[in-house]
Order: sequence, then C-alpha cells, then structure tokens
Amino acid sequence: MVAEQPDTPKPSSPEPNSPLPRGRHDIPAEEVERHQRDRVVAAVATVMAERGYGGLTVERVIALARVSRTTFYRHFGNKREAVIGSHEQIFARFLASIEDACPPQADWAEKVKAGIGATLDFAVAQPAQAQLLAAGFLAADLALARRVQVSYDQLAALLAEGRRLHTEAASLPALTEQALVGAIATILARGLIGEGSRPLADLHSQLTQFALIPYLGMAEAERVVASA
Repeated sequence: MVAEQPDTPKPSSPEPNSPLPRGRHDIPAEEVERHQRDRVVAAVATVMAERGYGGLTVERVIALARVSRTTFYRHFGNKREAVIGSHEQIFARFLASIEDACPPQADWAEKVKAGIGATLDFAVAQPAQAQLLAAGFLAADLALARRVQVSYDQLAALLAEGRRLHTEAASLPALTEQALVGAIATILARGLIGEGSRPLADLHSQLTQFALIPYLGMAEAERVVASA
C-alpha cells in the first residue's frame, strides 16, 4: 500500500497516562514540552469522542490533560487550532503505523491488506483518536474539514498506486480512491460509535476485498484476502 520510506523519527504518541513530576527534575525542557503537548492532544481526542466539536472547551481539555491554561495556549491558540494540531499529530502516528505494517518487498495488494489491518488495530487500540481521524462532523468547520481532506488525500494516493501496477485499473473514475477512503472512514466511524453491525476487528477481510476489487477484480481480491 505504501512505498518503502527512508528511516525517519516516528511521531510521538499522544497517550501519556500521567503528568510529569512536580518541582525540580532532570527531564529536558523539550521532553517536558512534548509530554505536555501529547497530553493535550490525547485529551482533545477524548473530549471530541465524548462530546463532539460543539462540546469541546479549553476548560475540559486542560482538566483532562492536567495542564495549566498557560500550557494549553503555549501549544495552541484556541480550540480549533487544538483540533487541527491534534488531528495532524494523530494522523502522522497512524500513517507511520501503516508504513511499519507494510513489508517493503510485498506487492501492492499485500500492502493494502496489511495497511487495512494496521488501520483496524489502531482503531481498536485508540478508539477516541481513530474517531477524531474519521470524524465527518468536522465538515461543519471549513478549516477542520480541509485538514481532514488533506489526510484523506494522502491515503487515497497510496491506493492510487494500484492504477500504475494494474493496467486494467487505469481507466477507473478519478474519484475512485477518494470514494474508497471515505467509505472505509465512514464504516470505521460507525463502528467506533457502536453503530456497526460487526466488531471492528472482524472487518479486515471485507474492507480489504472492498479496497482491492476495483483494481484486481473479484476473484483476485478474494485470493489476496484468503492468502496467509
């Protein structure tokens, strides 16, 4: 699903469980800043999952993150910036998990299969953060909707590699990849809020087949799904 990438530092994980120790300590200043930002990002995702964008307030975020108002505003100018920044950071970590899951020498279809598996693993392990990435309700705010669209475009570009590798897919409609990414995001979003008919972990085969059929056809997509 993705091309081999050079080694780069992995995005930090916004999932710390506790604040840093009070008083004097030997933790470098940049580590303190990173840890505080990660807590804010994790809190933004949690509050968004519980209350939506309309229910998100700076007060709720700083209470959950256990940081001061000053610390919040050192990282983000307002709640909109906090959601956009949180989306960017969480998406970077999610994309890195997909890249890690895709064997460099595997063919494109196997990378798609591995990438969808990594997507489901991420959603199961970090449901609030996955919900933020899949949140269609951000369309109510143009700046947030644009941020979501940037991430969808990146994922669509990974699928579009199938056009180059499979000549029969070259004539697919231009919106195919956007439609696939949007549909998968919708299915994940419904599952994350409890409206899906099956647990997320059980959707790997169906989503993989769904993503591959336009490029490979039904029979070959089924073969990839069934392969070990």
